[in-house]
Amino acid sequence: MNEVILLNERSNALLLAVIFMIVAAILGGFFTLFFEGIATEGKAVFYPQNQIIQTADDPGIATAEVILPSVVGIRATEKTTVNGFNTVSESSGSGVILSRDGYIITNHHVIADGSEISVVFADQSETKAEIIGTDRHTDLALLKIEKEGLTPASLSNERPKVGQIAYAVGNPGGQEFAGTVTKGIVSGLDRTLVTEGGDSFLLIQTDAAINPDNSGGALCNAKGEVIGINVLKINEAGFEGMGFAIPTVTVKDIAAELKEHGNVRRGSLGVYLLCNVTEGVAEAYHVGIDHGVLIGLREGGAAEKAGLKDYDVITAFNGEAVNDMYDLQLKVFALDPGDRVTLTIFRNGKTSDYTITLEELKEE
Repeated sequence: MNEVILLNERSNALLLAVIFMIVAAILGGFFTLFFEGIATEGKAVFYPQNQIIQTADDPGIATAEVILPSVVGIRATEKTTVNGFNTVSESSGSGVILSRDGYIITNHHVIADGSEISVVFADQSETKAEIIGTDRHTDLALLKIEKEGLTPASLSNERPKVGQIAYAVGNPGGQEFAGTVTKGIVSGLDRTLVTEGGDSFLLIQTDAAINPDNSGGALCNAKGEVIGINVLKINEAGFEGMGFAIPTVTVKDIAAELKEHGNVRRGSLGVYLLCNVTEGVAEAYHVGIDHGVLIGLREGGAAEKAGLKDYDVITAFNGEAVNDMYDLQLKVFALDPGDRVTLTIFRNGKTSDYTITLEELKEE
């Protein structure tokens, strides 16, 4: 009898021990997960590959949803006859819808070689476009289409800041990669680039990937607002992630001019802007002055007629100091053909004033 009782007590003790271990294991797992959640809040935690973790949506998804319906493909077609054979050449790029009634902005160089222009949408539908006007000097062009249900982009009114997130949106490589979104930052502002024609303008620099046929597409901020129109990239050995976009402040002004007049009328000095004169330039080329803009003359232009010479340095415009090429260009472009201006010129160690009547800037 005592032996049976002893056996039952051992069984009860064993059962209690098993129950205690199960409860301890459950509680231990609970507290481990609880405190691990507190300790790792806001920190990277590595989980088994088969465990599904819920995360917040990437803000880039929302940005893409806002801007993608406003970015389209542009196709420029040129039909020619050579030696009795009909040939068709085609170039492509991107564009941004500006209004519900069908105005679209793109780059001048995207449509420059085409006599027939089409706008291509994400569903591969295509609509013929009318060229309202182009401006080679800012590399912008305004198109118009007749189509309902368009989603215009929002153009930012804020000046971008270096370091802010930037998304480049367009069709790199044509329609095969239509609606491509790349991400980077605003790498720099007010980058001055000079065109082959001697025009100078300021651009936004970004490291968001920009590739062929991205031209004319949108560079936008995290809210999906357009901060610039993609225009070019540096494609040379040793350079990486240096793309550029035309700021929206320029886009708005040029688009308004093209919509109203079909072109942008500007005054011209009839000169090429060769370079900014700095201490380094002055020392290397023995200019004799360390500020202003070094110029070359366009044959038969206003400056040549007024007596200016190649390699003169413009130091002042209507009595105001000329800081750099962009500053000079802004001063000239603010006036109309036929206006008279006074230029202060440095030549051979001497400073002289010349009065010039601005001519109309001609397309070349």
